[in-house]
Amino acid sequence: PFTLNRPSASLSEVIDVWARRSKIWENFTQVELEEEIKLQCNHCMKVFGCYPNKNGTVSLWRHLKMCTKRNLQD
Repeated sequence: PFTLNRPSASLSEVIDVWARRSKIWENFTQVELEEEIKLQCNHCMKVFGCYPNKNGTVSLWRHLKMCTKRNLQD
């Protein structure tokens, strides 16, 4: 899993670095719900927990393959 070298890196800093590395971010928006940073699908609006050192982008790619709203747009 990707981590920043600084132990004090915030979640949004990690997401910003990810955004430069993966095309997945074109399909998700960072939102804050209940004082936590989450990711929301731009197609179906489903919200995902965001734990960079645990999940990576695999679950987001998996969601996009199954997202019916996105598949209707393609």
